[in-house]
Amino acid sequence: MKDLGVRLPIYPALPSISEINAINFFNIGDNLEASFFRPGYEFNDRLSWMRGKHNVQFGGEVQHYVVEIRNQFRRAGHSQFAGSSTSGTGNTLADFLLGQMSQFEQGTGEYKDYVVNYGSAFVQDDWKLTPRLTINAGLRFEPAPPWHEKVGRIEMFTLEDYANNVHSTVFPQAPRGETFRGDPGVPEDGTSAATNNWGGRFGFAWDITGDGKTSLRGGGGSFFDQHRDGESGNGAVNAAPWNLRLFVTRPEGPFSDPYRGRSDFDLITDGIIGTQKAIFPTPILIETLAEEYQTPVTYNFNLTFEREVMQGIMARAAYVGSRNRNGRWTWELNPALPAAGATTGNTDARRQFAADKIGTVSQQVQDRKSNYNSMQLALTKRYSHGFQISTNYTLSKVEGNFGDQLIPYYLPQDPALMWGPLDQDHRHRFTTSWVWELPGANMNGPLKWVAGGWQWSGVMQFQSGRPYTVTSGTDNSLDGISNDRAKITGADFDAIPATTCVNCAWAFNPAAFAANDLGTFGNVGKGAYYGPSLHNWDMSLSKNFRFTADQYVQFRAEFFNVFNQVNFDIPNRATNNQATLGRITRTEPSSGDPRILQFGLKWVF
Repeated sequence: MKDLGVRLPIYPALPSISEINAINFFNIGDNLEASFFRPGYEFNDRLSWMRGKHNVQFGGEVQHYVVEIRNQFRRAGHSQFAGSSTSGTGNTLADFLLGQMSQFEQGTGEYKDYVVNYGSAFVQDDWKLTPRLTINAGLRFEPAPPWHEKVGRIEMFTLEDYANNVHSTVFPQAPRGETFRGDPGVPEDGTSAATNNWGGRFGFAWDITGDGKTSLRGGGGSFFDQHRDGESGNGAVNAAPWNLRLFVTRPEGPFSDPYRGRSDFDLITDGIIGTQKAIFPTPILIETLAEEYQTPVTYNFNLTFEREVMQGIMARAAYVGSRNRNGRWTWELNPALPAAGATTGNTDARRQFAADKIGTVSQQVQDRKSNYNSMQLALTKRYSHGFQISTNYTLSKVEGNFGDQLIPYYLPQDPALMWGPLDQDHRHRFTTSWVWELPGANMNGPLKWVAGGWQWSGVMQFQSGRPYTVTSGTDNSLDGISNDRAKITGADFDAIPATTCVNCAWAFNPAAFAANDLGTFGNVGKGAYYGPSLHNWDMSLSKNFRFTADQYVQFRAEFFNVFNQVNFDIPNRATNNQATLGRITRTEPSSGDPRILQFGLKWVF
C-alpha cells in the first residue's frame, strides 16, 4: 500500500495489499505475514466388558490445545468501494477510479495466546435382545469450556451496562458499557463454560424375516460441538486496546489518504497496551461474546428398510433427518437510527451509541437453527460376473435462519425474510456408479495380453440447483448493517430479456427486482430462487499388463466431465449492478470445469 502512495500511520513489514474490494466486480489482495503455532495433545482410553447378551464399553478423552498467533492482519488496510447513490457516484467502478471509499478498515494486527483443556466420557451398551434384534444405547458427557486468553485480551459489552453508565476500572479510557477481564461481573474468559452437555444415543437393528434378507434399522442421538473454534474469540483480540483497529463508513479522505480530517493519525501504532496509555480510536469498535454460552448441537435420526430383492441385488429406502440448534450468529448492537437527512455518509454519526463515539458493536451468540429432512432410495448390485453398480436418489430439504443479519435487533424479526432454504439445499440428487470388467479375460495368447483385462468404471451425478437470494446491494435501510434485500416489482420473473447476453446466460428478468425503498429492508425471501442444476459424467479405463505374478504395469485413462457438460453457477443477484443483474457469468466453482483427459502409467513391483 505504501508503494501505491496510500498514506497510513503503520504499514505491514513486507510490501503487501490486504484487500481492495469493488463490490460485485473484483477483490484483490492476500493475507499478510503471520505466524501460527498450534500444538495439541490428546489422551484417550476405552474399556470393553462383555457379559451375556451385553457388550458394554466405557471410555474417555482428555485434550490440551495451545494457539499462539502473531498476525499482521489488517495492517495494510481494507478498502471497499460500493457505488452507493448517497455520498458516492452511484457507480462502483466510478467510485473506485475516483478513490471514494464506502468503507475503510485498518488494524495493528492480530495477536493471540490461547490455551484450552477438553474432557469427555461415554458409556455404551450393545444389547442383543434376541438373535434377530439388537439394541444400542449410550450416553456421552462433553463439557465445552471457552478458550483461555493468557494475556487477558477479553472484553465485554452489554446493553444493560451501557444503560446503567457502567465504566471499566481496568481501562478507564474505554466507553461506557465496555468492560474487561478484571472488572466486576466479567467472566474470566468472556463467556461461561457449557458444562451440562449430555448427549444420548439410541439405535436398533431388526432382522424382520430371519433369513438375513430383510432388515429394519433406526436410531438417533444428540451430538455436541464440543470444540469451540479458535476464530470465535477473534473479536476481543482484534479490538482496542490490544489491536488499535479503525472502521469508518464513507471516510472523509480518499483511497490515497483515508485518515484525512482525523486527529489520531500519530496515535495508531504498536505497543500501547498499558491501562494508562491505552487508546481507543473512534469510532470505537467492540466485539463481545454472549455472557452465557450455548453449545451448538445436532440431533440426528434415521429409519432404514433394506431388502435383498434378487440374488446380489439390494434395495434400500430410508428417512434421514437432523435438527441443528444453537448455531453461531452475530448481532449488531449499535445499528444506525433513522433520522432526517440520513445517508450512508453519516452512518456512524447516527448510530445508537454515537454520543459515546462507539462504532459497530458485534455480539456473538448461539441462537440459529436449521432442519434437514430427506428420503433416500438406493438400488445396489454387488460385484459378480465382472460387474457392479450402485444407484442412489435423494429427495431432501434444508431450511433455517443461518446467514447475515438483516433487521436491527430492536425491531421484530420477520420470519418470512429470515427463515428459508439454505445454500446446502439441493432438492433432488441422483447418482450412479459402476465398475465393469470388459469381455476379453478368457482370450488366449498375445490377444489376451493386449485386449483382455480392461476395466471400465464411472460416476454419473445430477442434482438440482442451490437456492439464492436477490439482494439490494445498497444500504437503503440506512441502518449500517448493509444486508438489504431487493424489492419485488411484480414484473414476470421468467420473462428473459430479448437482449443478447454476451459471454453469459440469462437466469431471470432483471426488471422483476429493484433496490429496496429508503428506510425498508426489501421483501425478497431467504433462498427464494434456485440456480441451474448440475449434471456430470466421469469415466475411466484401466488395464494391468502383467509380467509376473508380482509385477505389472497399470495404464489408466481418466475422463472428467466426459460429455463436456456446462454447469453454470447461480446468477448475479445484486440490484445495484443492473449491468449484470440476472445474468450468469461463470460456471459452477466446484464442478464447472470443461472436459479433462488424464493418462497415467504405473509400474507395480
